[in-house]
Amino acid sequence: MFVFISCFKNKHKWKQIKSMCNKYNISYIIVVGKPNLKEPIMKRDILMLNCEDSYCELPDKIYKLNYYFNDFFPKSDGYLKIDDDVIFCSNPELYYKKLKSKFPN
Repeated sequence: MFVFISCFKNKHKWKQIKSMCNKYNISYIIVVGKPNLKEPIMKRDILMLNCEDSYCELPDKIYKLNYYFNDFFPKSDGYLKIDDDVIFCSNPELYYKKLKSKFPN
């Protein structure tokens, strides 16, 4: 699974992320922080974590992502973290498979 780390101020980038992932038929989520949540919430392809949504709080966002990932995706083998400004020039699934072959479970 591809996990795009984003924030609400970059919401304008989400349409491009969705379109790009649909083009290559890859599974993905977009992760943002929402500090007023008691527990994380998954809405369609957006995972809202109970943390701040700023760049300075990125370590906490990644910690919470790791903490809750298996709760939301128990059948997943893991994820590849990607920033919300990345644009795929070719099918990214090939990179994921190559990494997985080098680092099996």
